[in-house]
Amino acid sequence: MVDSMVDSDQLRSDTRMVEDLLGQVVTEDEGPEVVQLVTEIRKLARERRTNVAGAEAMLSRRIQSLCRDSCDSVPGWAAIATDFLA
Repeated sequence: MVDSMVDSDQLRSDTRMVEDLLGQVVTEDEGPEVVQLVTEIRKLARERRTNVAGAEAMLSRRIQSLCRDSCDSVPGWAAIATDFLA
């Protein structure tokens, strides 16, 4: 019988590795400021999904505050990060 259980420790390790690699690529491509911005938006999005008080409003304000240059970079990288690391 094939064990269909996923090793959660291995999954966490793999996720961290992908997150680190993605961070390196974004840093090289867009700079460390974009990595920080994506990290901040992901954190706020996680907090909103887990119903942290005020997180939805903070996320909304943060996204609305982005300047045009940041908006060109962040959505693509945030989408990638969300797809792989949510």
